[in-house]
Amino acid sequence: MQYERLEKGKTPVLAVCYDFDRTLTPGDMQAQGFIQSVGADVNEFWKQSNEFAINNDMDMNLAYMLAMVKRARGKFYVTREALKSYGAKIKLYEGAEGWFDRITGYGRQRGIAVEHYVISSGIKEMIEGTAVAGKFRKIYASSFAYDEYGAPEWPAQTINYTNKTQFLFRIEKGCLDINDHEGVNRYIPPEKLRVPLRNMVYIGDSDTDIPCMKLVNSSGGHAIGVYDPEGSKDKVYRLMANNRIRYYAPADYREGSRLDLLLKAIIDKTDMKVEIGGGIRTDAIIKKYIDAGVSRVILGTGAVMDSLFLERSVRNYGDKIAVGVDIKGEYVAIKGWLEVTEVKCFDFCRGLERIGVKTIICTDISKDGAMKGTNRELYR
Repeated sequence: MQYERLEKGKTPVLAVCYDFDRTLTPGDMQAQGFIQSVGADVNEFWKQSNEFAINNDMDMNLAYMLAMVKRARGKFYVTREALKSYGAKIKLYEGAEGWFDRITGYGRQRGIAVEHYVISSGIKEMIEGTAVAGKFRKIYASSFAYDEYGAPEWPAQTINYTNKTQFLFRIEKGCLDINDHEGVNRYIPPEKLRVPLRNMVYIGDSDTDIPCMKLVNSSGGHAIGVYDPEGSKDKVYRLMANNRIRYYAPADYREGSRLDLLLKAIIDKTDMKVEIGGGIRTDAIIKKYIDAGVSRVILGTGAVMDSLFLERSVRNYGDKIAVGVDIKGEYVAIKGWLEVTEVKCFDFCRGLERIGVKTIICTDISKDGAMKGTNRELYR
C-alpha cells in the first residue's frame, strides 16, 4: 500500500503538539457527559476501571475503553457519532477556539508554517466532535474499530504515555499514517527531516506527557507545561525541577496571555537566520548546510584558491553564498590569517561582483582583527 509521505519544503515547519485532557480542556473528556450518561459516579468509574486493569495486568487505557462500552449497554449505543456528540459538549480552556488560527497566522507572517497535532490518551472520536477538531493536521488518540452495525467491537488504537513518542517521529519524518511502519523506521539524513525535533513544541500537563517532553526538550525543542489557571502549579514545578519542561504557563489561550506570548517568541526564534563559515571548501558541505536550513554560507579560503568552486557555488545557490575577504595591507589573507596571498583585495572584490556575489564580508585583520578599531577609510 502506498502511504502519503510529506517531504521537506522550502518553508520551515514548526509542529505544535498537544495533549488534550487538562491541556486544552479543564478535565477528562469522558467525565464531561459520557460517564454521567451511563449512570456512574466519575471517581468510581475511574477507580473500578483502574482496578480491573491492575487485576488483569492490562493497559489502563484499554480498561477504560472496555468500561465505556460495558457501562453503556442497555442505556444507549456507543457509536462513532454518539461519541462525537459527547465531544461537542467538551469545555475548552479560554481562548482555545481562536488560538490555532491566530498562532498559524503569526507564523505565516514570519515565513514559518505552523502545524498543530494532538497526541492524547483520550478518545479520538470525542476529540473529532470538538469545536477545534478541524484545526489539527492530525489527531493521534485512542479509538475504536466498529462492526457493520456501527458498534465498537475492538480497540483500533490505544495511546499511552510511552507510545506517544512514536508520533513525534512520524511528524519528524512526514510519515503521518499510523500504519506506515516502513516510513517511520527508514533512515532520513538530518538535513532532510521535514520537522526536526528542535522545531517541535510539546504542550502537556502531567506525568503521562514526560516521555514526549523529555524527547523534545533533549533534542533542542520546546516542552511547555501548562496548569489550570485556577489550580495548583505543583506539577509544573516538579516537571521544571526535573528538567522535563523548558517553560510553564497557565492554560490560557487568549491573545496576549503568557502562553500566547511564549509561542510567538518560539516562532520568532524559529525564524532566526543562521549563517556559517570556516573551512568550507566542497560542494557537499555547502549542500549539507543549505539543506539543513542555513540562510547563508560564507566562503573564505575556498573562494580565493578555487575560482571554479566559487563560481559554481554562486550559480547553484545565488545570494545564499557570501564571501569573507580578510585583508592585510592591500592583499587578501587566507587560512585563518596565517598566509597572505599576492591577490590584491580590490581586484578580488571586483571579480566577486562580476560573478554575482551579493554579500562580501571584509575584515582588515591588522585593525579589526587586532582590536584596534575599524578601518573606516578602507570600507568607504
